[in-house]
Amino acid sequence: MIILNQEYTNTLIRYKQTKEEFALIQEQNISNGTLIKAKEREIENLRQLLSQFQPDKLPPEDWHLEENVLNSVLVQKLHKYSSKGMHASDEDLMEAVALVNNHYPEFFPKLSDTAGPVSVGNRYICALIKLRFLPSEIASLLDMTSQSVTNRRARLCRKIFGPDCPTADFDFRIREL
Repeated sequence: MIILNQEYTNTLIRYKQTKEEFALIQEQNISNGTLIKAKEREIENLRQLLSQFQPDKLPPEDWHLEENVLNSVLVQKLHKYSSKGMHASDEDLMEAVALVNNHYPEFFPKLSDTAGPVSVGNRYICALIKLRFLPSEIASLLDMTSQSVTNRRARLCRKIFGPDCPTADFDFRIREL
């Protein structure tokens, strides 16, 4: 679990850095075609790698997540925690909920409209899913087993989207709220 989280976090970091390097090349009007093509290939390879980590296999530009949210200090910190097998503090988790609420103000009201009151722990899970954390990362951050996270997600799926909700669609549906 920790190795998967480390690989995902490292790939996210490399993707961000490579995109920044590419933007700098463009900004400086560097006309080295070989360098530009190499960076484009590297970005494409990292996009494909990142999509393989996600259950829906979508590349980062289709994640419906603002780049400044994905690259926020808090999100990066939480990815690093999970890659080290550390759990997040309540303050960090509340900050994650606030981050989602600030950038996607309709998310939690829609969640409450469909599910009724949602416990604090379930809000954390939904916020982390919205922020594109892997189930194994959520388990680490919440100091739970992967099976406990899977069970909670299955119960949330039924509660929020009805008894016929396929659990495999839960993360996708949460991210679309």
